[in-house]
Amino acid sequence: MIQRLNSKTVLLLILIIISIFINLITLKNGHNWGGDFAQYIINAKNIVEGKPYDSGIMLDLPLLYAPGYPLLIAPIIKYFGVNFILLKLPNIFFWYFFVFFSYKLVSRYIDKETSVLFCVLLAVSSDFFTFKQNVLSDLPFNFFAALSIFLFYKYLDNYGSKNRAKFLFLTICCMAYSFLVRTAGVTLFFAAILYLLIIKKNYWDSLKFALGFIAVYLAQKLSVGNNPGFFYQMLEGKGEYFVLALQANSLTFRSILWSIIPGYTNYTGIVFAFLNKVLLLISPVIFLGVGLKLFYALRKDNPDSPKGLIFVEGFSFIYLMMLLLWSGFPAEPRSFTRYIYPLLPITFIYLYKIVLFVFEKIRLSPSLAQNIVKMFLFFFLLLNLYNIVLAFDYNDDVLFRKENQEMFQWVKNSTNDKETYMTWRPRPIALMTGKVGIAPWISHKNPLSQLSYKLDNYNARYIIVSKESDKFLIDICENQKDFSDLVWENATFKIYKVRKVGK
Repeated sequence: MIQRLNSKTVLLLILIIISIFINLITLKNGHNWGGDFAQYIINAKNIVEGKPYDSGIMLDLPLLYAPGYPLLIAPIIKYFGVNFILLKLPNIFFWYFFVFFSYKLVSRYIDKETSVLFCVLLAVSSDFFTFKQNVLSDLPFNFFAALSIFLFYKYLDNYGSKNRAKFLFLTICCMAYSFLVRTAGVTLFFAAILYLLIIKKNYWDSLKFALGFIAVYLAQKLSVGNNPGFFYQMLEGKGEYFVLALQANSLTFRSILWSIIPGYTNYTGIVFAFLNKVLLLISPVIFLGVGLKLFYALRKDNPDSPKGLIFVEGFSFIYLMMLLLWSGFPAEPRSFTRYIYPLLPITFIYLYKIVLFVFEKIRLSPSLAQNIVKMFLFFFLLLNLYNIVLAFDYNDDVLFRKENQEMFQWVKNSTNDKETYMTWRPRPIALMTGKVGIAPWISHKNPLSQLSYKLDNYNARYIIVSKESDKFLIDICENQKDFSDLVWENATFKIYKVRKVGK
């Protein structure tokens, strides 16, 4: 039995190695439009060049991003410049170490063979296969969150030994860097403090975690500042945002589903579409169940097992509540999936334990339940491999397309600091041209008045529009008399020079 298990494990490990190689050779130059990636890269360039952290991004910059990720990519930019393939290369490292730490977590509660199979499914994720083309902070955060959980377990495992202080310090440091990569890292601190206060009754160590968070928060605030722009947007609508968040309560669970079964091909699309409808109906029940499970565990006379699952449950619940709040910003599972990666290990542990519980209640063999879980894991693994085969040449770069390069060149040659531009893509254009612009954040109520005011306020004289997606702006530029003149266009873009501003 042991020999057979080892043979299977070796084969699965070989599959992981092959998947690493495939992901390495399919890294592509360039990037999609996005915007966040450009801000991170400019932040990193500013760090390398000793410039103000938020300079050169856009004139009406709505918020600052934490410096953890720019610090990680700054060495690449310092020695190799803005090389997109090298900037994407750390994604491979972060993802496969996340797979490793997921195994370390899952295997504490589930048999090793099933744990390995689950981690192979993560390793061959077709969602990661496409997402790795992004220069974003999500995968580094995912890694540091998983590493923080691993170190917290080391701290618990050494609770009565002299190594406890060492692992406590390492855990606080790792959680602090998680926070510097993404503000969501605060959930790790909250979970650790909750666990130590309620389960361990260890007020001194919980204070250390609280002080660690305060220290990293102040360090970030004093070094680069902070701008809670999204939180202001949440509060501006006088409760409307929170209604939207509740209406989109299924988004997190549907995104978890997408991460396992990305529905962008024929077969996976059918499976995803069916399960997606199920989750739309039952997600409130799932939220309630997760909350009650954690509450019940905390109320038990002796709730803490030697393996400390309640810490992970606490982190997952707090993070889940944060994602519920975040759901108020309109999104689809495909774009929201990057936020749910830290929840994948605990989701699988829960699902596995639910299957075992059901089989126990109907008096069926636990081994049958294990085999059924393995069968589904293998089926999902095949679906992801199928997706990768079809998407093998996936390349979402737009920056190096001929039409876009022509537009970048025009911006370089025709704009200056005194007469800047307005566009829906100011951050990528700033990265590619070194010229800073503004975004047309206006409502459809009195749009010309709002547009004119903003153009005048920032001394923007050019409006850059996409022929495909900026119909609203094109209509204003072409149908408002004496407002602007078309000064340049190609197959993709039009650029208008504004005649009258502030009227």
